[in-house]
Order: sequence, then C-alpha cells, then structure tokens
Amino acid sequence: MKKIILLLICTFLSQLSFSQVDRQLIPNRSCGTMEVDAALRLKYPELGTMNDFENWLQQKIVESKANRTTDVTTIFNIPVVVHVMHSNTNLAIGNYNITQAQINSQITVLNQDYNKLNADSNKIPPVFRPFAANIQINFCLAQVDPNGAQMAEPGIDRIYAPSKGVFLANLKDDYITNSIKPVTIWDPRKYLNIWTVPDMFPASGGNMLLGFATFPGSSTLPGLNSPGTVTNDGVVIWYKAFGTTGTLDGTYNKGRTATHEIGHWLGLRHTWGDGTCNAGDNSDFCDDTPPTNGANFGCPVFPLIVGHQNQAGPSCSAVSPGAMYMDYMDYVDDNCMQMFTNDQKTRIVTVMTNSPFRIALNTSTVCNVVGVAENATDIVKANFYPNPSNGFFQLDLKLKNKSNVDIKVFSTIGKLVYETTKTDFNQGLMKFDLSALSQGIYFVEISSAKGKSTQKINITH
Repeated sequence: MKKIILLLICTFLSQLSFSQVDRQLIPNRSCGTMEVDAALRLKYPELGTMNDFENWLQQKIVESKANRTTDVTTIFNIPVVVHVMHSNTNLAIGNYNITQAQINSQITVLNQDYNKLNADSNKIPPVFRPFAANIQINFCLAQVDPNGAQMAEPGIDRIYAPSKGVFLANLKDDYITNSIKPVTIWDPRKYLNIWTVPDMFPASGGNMLLGFATFPGSSTLPGLNSPGTVTNDGVVIWYKAFGTTGTLDGTYNKGRTATHEIGHWLGLRHTWGDGTCNAGDNSDFCDDTPPTNGANFGCPVFPLIVGHQNQAGPSCSAVSPGAMYMDYMDYVDDNCMQMFTNDQKTRIVTVMTNSPFRIALNTSTVCNVVGVAENATDIVKANFYPNPSNGFFQLDLKLKNKSNVDIKVFSTIGKLVYETTKTDFNQGLMKFDLSALSQGIYFVEISSAKGKSTQKINITH
C-alpha cells in the first residue's frame, strides 16, 4: 500500500514538475532562425554568407527603385500547407495533432498582420504610426495536394511521425532540418511549408524554441540540398504558439510567432540585427526601425529609453522615441506585437519579386480561389468598389456576350461564405451587402459560361 501511495505521489510530482519546467523553458521568446541559417551555410559553403545575401538583396532594392520595377502596391498570394507532426497512433485529434480550428485561426492572424488589419494596431504609439506598413500579402490554405487531389482539410497535412521514419522526442532544430523536413516537405515553389511540432531545442543548447525559418534564396543552386531547394524551405512553429484557439501557451497565444518567423522567411532580420549598438553588425537594414542594444522581452511600456526602464534591449540612445519594441521582428510577447515598417515592406516585396522560390509561389494555383484568372476571355471589366469598404460593394461588370454570371465569395481558408447568380447578364452595376461578414480579406470568384476570374476584397468595420 505504501508503495502504491508513493508511486502516486511521485507520478503527481513528476507531472507537476514537467508542467513547471515546460513553462520555465521559455521565459522569453526564442527564435532559432539565425542559428539554423548559420549551420546550413557552414555545411554548404556554396550558399555564401549572410553578408552575401544582404549584398544581393541591397543591390536588388537599389535596382528596383532605379528601374521602378518593384510595385509597392502589388498584392502577393501565398498558398500554405501546414504539416502537423504528431504521434497519435489512432490519428485522433489532440496532443500534438492540433485542430483544424487552431490552424484556421493562424491563417486569419497572418492575413490581419500582413495587411495591417490587426485590431491591436491602435496600440502603436503615435510617433511610430507613420512607419506602420500594409505588406499586402494574402495567405490561403491550399485546396489541392501535390497530386492534384482535393484536400479533405484544406491546407492541412497530418503526419504520424513514425510512418515517415522520424520521431518527436527530444527534438533539435538540426534534426528537424535534416531528417523531418526532407521526408515531409511539399514543393516549396507551390506551397509555403509550415511544420507544427512538439517541444524543440536549439542544437547548441539553451531555452526551448518557439520557431525557426529558412531565409529566402538569392539564386538557384542545382543539385544542392540546402535552403533554396526542395528539402527544407519553410517555417517551423511550436504547436502551443500556433494560432489563437486550441492548445496554446498563455503568453504566445496570438499567432505572432508565425508572423515573426514568416517575416524571416520573407527576408527580414531581427530589429536589433542580432548584434549590439557598437558591434558593427546590429543593422536590420531598415532605416525606419530605430537601433536597439538587443532584443526586447515581455511587454515594455512606451517610451522604452535607455536608463529609464530595466529592459533587456533598450534604445541605443537616451533620446525619444526609443525602441520600436512593438515591431513583429522583435522578441516581445504576442499581445505587444503590432506592426511591420515601410522599409521592412520594401525588403519583402524585393524578395517576392527576385528570390526564385518566392517568385514561383505567387503564380501557384494550388489555392483554387486565389490569384487565378482562368480563360477569362468573356470578362471585359470586373471592378469592385469601394475597396476596402465596410461590407457594401458595387461590381462594375461587363461581358463580351450575354450570359449567366455566378458570384462566389470565399474566405482565406477556402470556405464559401456568399454566392448569388445573375441570369442573362451583359453589363452594368451589381450591389452587394457583405456587411455581415467579419472584417478581413476575401476572394470573389466571377464566373460566366466562357471563363472566370478572381479578385480580392477587403472588409473593414
């Protein structure tokens, strides 16, 4: 009897200890992108150094500005597949096998944050608001798999780890990169690959990681299994820091870990440049993010100026406005991240128009409601306005020939939320009341007998 009681006590204490340790392992945000990038560049010298990447990117930015080939109003569409790594032998939802609702909530956050639709943008200090940018990137969950088959759960690839010969215990970032990714990745020229995984740690030790990403490649490297090829391009996120509903950590429950890591995947550096004010390597190459002495953690109070607050990463100068700690590329808690900047947008747009795999993604058709104009020979004009609006739109539509017209509205996760049909239509104005829909990005598919096209609309309340 004493043994049984002792066993129960030990079991309880071990569970309690695990819970405490689980929380203590991540007292602050920890991102493994720079470590993973450095390890891969060391392993594959052909990739060059991070300075080589920066030299290439800065030259492309100069060329784009000189030639005006980078249109800052361009809207990019990025299809997403989420590889849910789990160890449930019966494939049941739960544990690491997170729910569809949790995944969908993350896509919603990405579309809000990258289109400056996040409700907490009103928390940005007034002095920094002129620098806050709408990146104009839309994320959608893929509708078809690499074989062209319709996905039962759009954009979700559930993987029982042992079936791929990989395991999820004591995960290290290098094991994920070299073992898990190569056997699970989908073509990165068609999909942004995101993996959700259990607890993971950097190969060099330290606190548990919330996520890491691969930087975009600056050129194609034939035959090389490295970043920029089909073996490991993408983003890895801790399953408790993914989305806004479901199995989540209390501090990282607003979906901002994915926003941050995808920022790296699109070419952004940490705001402090992973150096110090006097180290010479502190630049994030964005002039509109004030220099800081290091990462900021927790939820600082504005203004964050050296000597005024005891924070890990104060401003490099003791003058206003101090650190832009609310930038998505800093290390503060989820509920204190609110913005990208205009210079960060310039970097992202340049990457999307010059990095080979990122260029290819914008022409991918695996999201069948996004960025597609299929044989739209019958549609002369299709203009939605005002856009954005509070939900009341007009469509100025003109067809070459009289035809029935189907109008369908899809959410970014591919859900049909509105549809109507106009019979025997040729040209004119149509009015739509979509005010009942939630604020966000939607895609309108206009179909006639001889073709169809898709447009993006933005509802703001």
